[in-house]
Amino acid sequence: MIGTTIGHYRILEKLGEGGMGVVYKSQDMRLNRLVALKFLRQNLVRTETDLARFLQEARTAASLSHANICTIYGIEEDNGDQFIVMEYVDGATLRTKIAGSPLLFPDFLTYASQIGEGLAAAHDRGIVHRDIKPDNIIVNAKNQIKVMDFGLAKLKGDVGLTRTAITLGTAAYMSPEQIQGADVDHRTDIWSFGVVLYEMLTSKLPFRGEHEAAVLYSIVNEDPPPPSSLTSETPPHVDDIILRALEKDTAKRYQTVRELLYDLTQSRSSSHDTRHKSVAVLPFENLSTEKENEFFSDGLTEEIIATLSKIRSIDVVSRTSVMQYKGTTKSIKQISRELQARHLLEGSVRKQGDDLRITAQLIDAQQDVHLWAEKYRGDVHDVFDIQEKVAEQIAHALEIQLSPHEERDLRKRATDDAEAYQSYLKGRYNWNRRTEHAVRRGLTFFKQAIEKDPTYALAYHGLADSYNILGFYSFLPPRETFPLARAAAERALEIDSSLAEAYSSLAYAQHYFDWDWNAAELNYRKAITLKDRYATVHQFFCNYLTSMGRFEEAVAEARRATEIDPLSLIGNSAVGWVYNHWRKYDQAIEQFRRTIEIDGEFMLAHLWLGMSYERKNMFDDAIGEFQRAVQLSGQSTISLAALAHAYARSGNLQGVAGILEQFDKHANEAYVSSYFRAVIEAGSGRIDRAFAFLEKAVEERSHWLVFLNVDSDLDPLRSDPRFEAVLKKVGLPG
Repeated sequence: MIGTTIGHYRILEKLGEGGMGVVYKSQDMRLNRLVALKFLRQNLVRTETDLARFLQEARTAASLSHANICTIYGIEEDNGDQFIVMEYVDGATLRTKIAGSPLLFPDFLTYASQIGEGLAAAHDRGIVHRDIKPDNIIVNAKNQIKVMDFGLAKLKGDVGLTRTAITLGTAAYMSPEQIQGADVDHRTDIWSFGVVLYEMLTSKLPFRGEHEAAVLYSIVNEDPPPPSSLTSETPPHVDDIILRALEKDTAKRYQTVRELLYDLTQSRSSSHDTRHKSVAVLPFENLSTEKENEFFSDGLTEEIIATLSKIRSIDVVSRTSVMQYKGTTKSIKQISRELQARHLLEGSVRKQGDDLRITAQLIDAQQDVHLWAEKYRGDVHDVFDIQEKVAEQIAHALEIQLSPHEERDLRKRATDDAEAYQSYLKGRYNWNRRTEHAVRRGLTFFKQAIEKDPTYALAYHGLADSYNILGFYSFLPPRETFPLARAAAERALEIDSSLAEAYSSLAYAQHYFDWDWNAAELNYRKAITLKDRYATVHQFFCNYLTSMGRFEEAVAEARRATEIDPLSLIGNSAVGWVYNHWRKYDQAIEQFRRTIEIDGEFMLAHLWLGMSYERKNMFDDAIGEFQRAVQLSGQSTISLAALAHAYARSGNLQGVAGILEQFDKHANEAYVSSYFRAVIEAGSGRIDRAFAFLEKAVEERSHWLVFLNVDSDLDPLRSDPRFEAVLKKVGLPG
């Protein structure tokens, strides 16, 4: 078939074949893209059952939308031959990756988590793969996993078509219940996943024999040796995880893939590899008589996190995750499990005037032992020394040898002025609250810090962050905020050209206001290179990639942010936000629901969940979420605009009119982005008015315009030539 044309596909080369099908790399000549075409094998008897099973594979896989599952584009027919059109994955099978040698442990964890996420997504839809093996797992050029070949997949409640799966599967990866012909569920995939995990770590199969019957006997009757007995690279606790996945009794096996993944994630912090030594700095307790000193205890927590982050061998949980445990009654072990951190630092601060008393202790939560404790006394001028000592003593307790570069970084101070430092802490304390009043108040404190120390780069960065937030949430017009943010970030970099946070703030303004796509990407990447464990820059870069339509990269950045900061509400919501713009609404909904489980009061999760519901035409659910967002945000314009759009699409014109009237009143007192009005008019079918407001949004330089190419609310406008003209003004490709 090589070189022939079938329909509008040119066959380029044979990629491989399995029990049922042959797969070819092909050129889609209509869309000018590479695809993979899968045909039934020529030597198969083309019975109705064969065809039904073949088509079931396509329908089953097509019902799944996940970054770690190969995408099915459709089923087509040519001269009576039906074939599946699917995503072409440029990469190698996992079989090739592990041939002859085991994976390094960090690579093992990376691949395992992605395979597991793909399987979990299938299981959530009631789909059991039933043929998980290295040959059906592809690793692409970006080290991303794609699970392939749902030819033996079994839908929940499905009977008949796959009763003979034992004759079609691969013996070494089959579960005992498969071999014995019993009914199977998702736990059979967990068994096969366990075999793959074993093989990735050891490059050997757990159950072996000289012929197939011997392998099948071993699976049903014998126990495998622990992986750690075959390779010293395997931490002993990982043995327990894999052997539990290979329990012959399904009741003793892991009951969900996510349960297995959670235990594997925990293994990051307890690995013998020091790169996976992790620390969570819990909020320092404020023991001061003056409640206003709360800013100092919160600030000290944040500063110690920043100081520890300079040590490359330690994974430090970000501020937004740890601050949720302020005043908590949860146990140390529970916090450790939720934050995926083995070591916890807890302490207290008593500040009276300039006098300080600080206590700190480091706990190994896994062993439930104190590794180190210390008390410090001094005044506010000693706080810099205290932060350095705490970081050094934690490194010593974790048996980490600091490099000369790290020792230098620990002693590098942003300022030596204690008053400037306290003003900076007050600025951050207010900025972290994210309300308009608090951010404006934070600006005042950052300016005070700069007055006291004009070379305080972090204070300029705080200034840039504040102006960026005032612009992004439309608290002020874009022209009044983003240029000031850019100037502050540039000044910070003039003082300290290695300040990753300032590159991130600069890129933010270049993205949302300057519309300088190349400069923004360059500076986001600079920030990541300088400080990869800065969760915020990964989330910001995710937004940039989404606006560019680069969704796979965007999801990877969002997931990197949540890996660093696992309980971050904005980070977890960002994953769903990408899926929403990617139009993978089921995955978006699932992610937003998870975020709401962490904190049901987080407005953005409700807002974006409503958008996903609306785009699935689930208007009642959407309106309920938008109304919740309006309530939680104190009637923010973005949530009111989303509610009005849902009213428009559901036919509630009276509701639309009421919100537009609110906007008109609000515009007399504060800024209302014309982009929101354009979206509402588009949803109402008033196309000319929508374009009029879009033109006004361009004049305002509304930052929402960067999402023109991916915002589905604007779909009614895309076929109009005027839309192309707006794109050109913003500088986005058509």
